[in-house]
Parts: sequence; structure tokens; C-alpha cells
Amino acid sequence: MIKAMLNVENNQDIEAPDDKYLMFKVVAVVGILGACRLEELEMSLNNIEDLGNTLVVNIPDSKTRVSRTFTVITETYIDLYRKYLALRPAHVNHQRLFIKYTSNKCTIQPVEINIFGKMPTDIARFLKLPNSELYTGHCFRRTSASLLADSGANLCTIKRHGGWKSSSVAEGYLEDSLENKKRIACHILPNNCPSSNNSEIEHINNIFEIYWKNYVGYNF
Repeated sequence: MIKAMLNVENNQDIEAPDDKYLMFKVVAVVGILGACRLEELEMSLNNIEDLGNTLVVNIPDSKTRVSRTFTVITETYIDLYRKYLALRPAHVNHQRLFIKYTSNKCTIQPVEINIFGKMPTDIARFLKLPNSELYTGHCFRRTSASLLADSGANLCTIKRHGGWKSSSVAEGYLEDSLENKKRIACHILPNNCPSSNNSEIEHINNIFEIYWKNYVGYNF
């Protein structure tokens, strides 16, 4: 899953060039922040509202018939979305957000679901990660839920974020969360844990930042 990329230490100076990876970056922003299923990435332009300092993204009903809304509030990610949108040809005759992109140009063809499914593998290859073929289309969604669980989010928040009706899947992310296991250990043996659990959350945020620097990038 994409979260494994966050722990790669030898990619600190890598920045994916926009002429090849701009669309990948926008998909990663939307896919991870929205915990998107592959079919949900086939969203329409009408699903995104640009409020200036915030993007409000509405994910239409899909597998569970539960619509969800999330926001993008980081200026650099908003600018990334706008840069991609500005390259959209005027004669596109459909409303699909993601259209094919190459060499700083967009075509009129919508991105097919199988292309979304291959993107995590392509990202892993760019970062020179071993077993890149194991990074599947589910990585966007799993990464989002795992990062949320690691941040200390409760079951209800994770369920709401991912649109899960059942608690079992969300509980799985909580159970698998390493940071959650560390917090439990601190409750059991408080004298043997760090002085503040905030340091653990900051550590996760720093790792997340490394991923965005390496792949999504800060300099657009």
C-alpha cells in the first residue's frame, strides 16, 4: 500500500516532474484525502467546488450508496488541481474530471478505471520501491484510512470518512494501526512510554509530508 512509501528514506531528493506526473499527483491528492474507491475517481467536474482557499469534493453514491464530502485545504494542493484543470481543452464534450495527460497536455479522453488501478504501481516504480506490482488501486483508500487511524481518529470518524456502513472494516484499520498499538501500550505501562503521545502524531505527519515532498512535491 502507498503508506509503505512514506518510510522510504533514500527518496528525500526525488521530485516527480509535472510534465509526466501532474495527473498522478492530483489523483493522489483526491484519492488519499477522500479515501476514494477506484470507481469514485471517475467523478465529475460538478463534484468539486472551488471556494478559493478550499476545495469541497462531493463523492457520489457508489458501493454503499452513501455519498461523502471531503475538503482540500492545503494551498499547494489546490494550486496543483487548478494547474491540471487549466490544461483542460475547451472542446471536451464530457464532465469527467480526470482526462488523459501527457507532456504538459491533456487530451479529451477520460481516464479509465484500469488506469487508476495501475497508478500506485507506477508511483512505487518511480520511488524505486521493491515489489512495486503489489501496490494496487486499493492503496489510495487504505492509505487514507490508515493515516487517519494513526492520527488517533475514533471508529465513528473512520467510518464516516470512508463511507463504511459496517464497523468491521474500520475496526480493522484501528486494530492494524501501529500508532494505536503504541498508545495502548502507553495506557498499560505509562512509565515506559514517551512523555507525550503528540510526538507520535507529529512523527506520522512528518512521514506523510515526506511522501508528498517526494512524489506530489511542493514546488509547482
